[in-house]
Amino acid sequence: MKRVALPLLVAVCALAIARQVFTYRDKSGSLTVRARSGLVEQQANNRVHLELRGSPVVLTSSTDGLTLNAPAIVCDAITKGKTTIEKAVGTGGLTALKSAASGNTTITSSSGSYTAGAQPKLILSGSVKIVDRTTTRTTTITGRNGTALLEPGSKGPGSGLRRATLSGPVRVEAVQQNTTGGRIIATGSRLEVDNVAHVVTLTGNVNVTGNQASTLGELHGADKAVLVLNSKGEVSSVRVSQGASQ
Repeated sequence: MKRVALPLLVAVCALAIARQVFTYRDKSGSLTVRARSGLVEQQANNRVHLELRGSPVVLTSSTDGLTLNAPAIVCDAITKGKTTIEKAVGTGGLTALKSAASGNTTITSSSGSYTAGAQPKLILSGSVKIVDRTTTRTTTITGRNGTALLEPGSKGPGSGLRRATLSGPVRVEAVQQNTTGGRIIATGSRLEVDNVAHVVTLTGNVNVTGNQASTLGELHGADKAVLVLNSKGEVSSVRVSQGASQ
């Protein structure tokens, strides 16, 4: 029995070490971190600097309504009052979850840089996907690189996504209003989503099609497509143009 117990003990100890988690929670409880390893430096000017690695790192700010998930994150945060993220860079495969009053937005990319302020911004590189959700609809856009402008704080309107610009190839898929399961799919070279104006604009080698439940046919080889959304985020109209007819 003793010969069996020793290897088992070694295995249990090794497993415990392998599962060791590095955590951080700021004094206000608004910023939390889970990582495999990391550095947390509290600075004298009401700031904290974090260098985090893991499989993956999870950094959550309830003040910003933002959770970042990546194998490596470097973050600077302001610790005066409730901690807020000032800047964060995620590499190795980034997932950002932005929460708001009526929904949330999930953004994935190969890497990304977040900067706060009156207009929080994510600069995204490589295999970008944005899933924009509210209680009534889901809109999905993809591209190679891009920028997402977010609502400040955790109680902003809608899904928390204000605007996004992606370079191609790009794709958007959204629900068509007054249909049962109708969806519009549009592709192109560049895409702009404006949730404030309720408009999605695609340019460059544009194709627009509807699925079987949609009332839209197929449009190919256009310069530009404008998808107008209703208050629920559903596509209410589509305008596709080529050349002088724009």
